[in-house]
Amino acid sequence: MINKKQMGKYLKELRKEKKRKDGKSFSQFDLANEFYNKYDCDISINAIAEWESGNTVPSPENLEILSEIYNRTIDEILDGENKDKTNYKEKYFICDEHWEMNFPKQANLYKIRNEQIKLISTRFKELILIRIKRYFSSSEENEFRFLFDNFYTLSEYGKEYTNMKINDQYLVFKDALNEMLVEIRNMSMEEKYWEIQKLYSEKEILWFSFWRDVCDLKDIGILKERFESLEEWQKDMFLAMFQNIEPYDPDPARYGSAFFKRYEDEHGEYNHETLYKEKIKELISRGSYLNKSFFNVKRGYYEKKRIIDRLEELYNLCLKPIEIHITQNDGTVKTCKIENNIKNRFLNKYYLSLKNALKRTSCDKNFYSDIDEIYKWFISTNDISEDIYLNIAKEYKIDINQEKKYWLAEVKNRSLIDKFFNEFKNNERAIETGLIEIDELKKKLLKGEKEYFIYKTEIIGGYDEKSIREYIELRKSKYTYCDFLKSRDKESTNKLLKEINNLSIENIKEKYFMVEVLENE
Repeated sequence: MINKKQMGKYLKELRKEKKRKDGKSFSQFDLANEFYNKYDCDISINAIAEWESGNTVPSPENLEILSEIYNRTIDEILDGENKDKTNYKEKYFICDEHWEMNFPKQANLYKIRNEQIKLISTRFKELILIRIKRYFSSSEENEFRFLFDNFYTLSEYGKEYTNMKINDQYLVFKDALNEMLVEIRNMSMEEKYWEIQKLYSEKEILWFSFWRDVCDLKDIGILKERFESLEEWQKDMFLAMFQNIEPYDPDPARYGSAFFKRYEDEHGEYNHETLYKEKIKELISRGSYLNKSFFNVKRGYYEKKRIIDRLEELYNLCLKPIEIHITQNDGTVKTCKIENNIKNRFLNKYYLSLKNALKRTSCDKNFYSDIDEIYKWFISTNDISEDIYLNIAKEYKIDINQEKKYWLAEVKNRSLIDKFFNEFKNNERAIETGLIEIDELKKKLLKGEKEYFIYKTEIIGGYDEKSIREYIELRKSKYTYCDFLKSRDKESTNKLLKEINNLSIENIKEKYFMVEVLENE
């Protein structure tokens, strides 16, 4: 289909680009003379004006003459643009996984990458807005396809919007887009754009990442520019993510003293609660709003279980004999079973890990001489004392004259004592609870009961960025643009901003990010 307006605009641009001998641009009178003097064709100035205004299309004969005068193909004139010779792989180079190799080592690849992402997302939006107004030219179509194929994907909503079943995802997206444009033709531009956004999702390469980018938003200029260009729903999405995930690693001390010191040199003394609040305030100051439509919810339900099945699970956890493997003198391995009690579990699963964490090596004269000592410490201790940490520090030759928080961070990083101790304590608590449950279930069996119900909740939305993004995009597809605007709770957002410094993280979540529980009927 010929876009006469675009073709007319193009003809006018070509005429102005063509120069007379005195260097001035061709006028419509000059073009009419060119037709008459070189091609013996009598064309009126009014006819040229009609072409350039998009009211009429030149005849095939006149198209050939225009093609020669302007040195452009007839297809270019009909399409109203120069044939696209852009190398999109060079223009949008991060589509190539090896793009970094094309830059010198001293180049700021972080800044370059973020500038490219902003360029891609901005251009993709521009092309969508163009498509809402008119059909693409051939070069616009090529560019749009390249961007979609490399940086976007058809959303679940988009898949349901078309019946086309082919492997070419772009053509499926294009079919869905064409169908939608017919349906939404009477909407405002903002509403149309909102509806079209439901058809596609960004690939991960374009994500403004909650964990990575929100953390640095306050300090890095290009991230501020990128965040500014995000859609309103995306800004709300990041605030909603505070409901279940953190925007940064919660404790720099766990990476050892060197990392901990470097972190505090760059960012000041670490305070988890302060950082959490700062990230929320930064997002709100840049246009994020509390949007309860985007919050995760929990589904509450009762699950029916057979008592005998649950008893089998608990038996395997708490009572099933422990298998141990003993190497004989002849090299063969003998499997033996021993009673599943706390002392045997300690010996089988915990002793070696705790011994190594406590820095007691096989250099001891009798490798197993301290079993009872470590066992007694393990079962009688709920918290690791400072004396234990000090002994480990000495074994690892860690400087204990430095500030306590630094040598302690190094001990925990190198010995993993906390990891093993807590893991084993949690396992023993689960077994202790399981033994109580076994007794309760046996009583039910004696009463003739065969089944029981347990109440469960499952999160709908997820605890990681990818899952929450998918959930929010699905929720967004169910709303009109007007619904979305109404769901942006500006009053609660402003109230949170005023109160946040006087609230704990728990208070913030309970009051402003509360998880709704939906009960099954």
